[in-house]
Amino acid sequence: MVRKKSAKKKKSGARRKTTKRRARPAPPRKLSAAKEARRAGKVHLTPREQEILRLVSLGCTVKEAAAVLDVAPSTADNHKARLMAKLGTDKAALLTRLAIKMGVSSMTDKLDAKERRLSGRSHDGWN
Repeated sequence: MVRKKSAKKKKSGARRKTTKRRARPAPPRKLSAAKEARRAGKVHLTPREQEILRLVSLGCTVKEAAAVLDVAPSTADNHKARLMAKLGTDKAALLTRLAIKMGVSSMTDKLDAKERRLSGRSHDGWN
């Protein structure tokens, strides 16, 4: 089999002039309604959501929070999901930060004796 030589294109010596375009400024990011409300400080939490927020910020799981509040774990999980949607987050660590910022919990806040007993965390060393 004999290969044919392909005709090579000649490169021209002259290059096109490129004009530098100015970068357009990026459009401002649109925040969700929950994040805008949180920034403005207009988030209204129900008393139960405040209790769930406090317990989650102290490191309780949904099951432990449900045991402390004497509700079903699915109910506590629904309160937590609604709370996270209102505050515009999906991380428990950010919930802790927001609880402190909103005054629901403090840096020195701990579970009291009754809450420790009900949650099953009496001797774990955390709270």
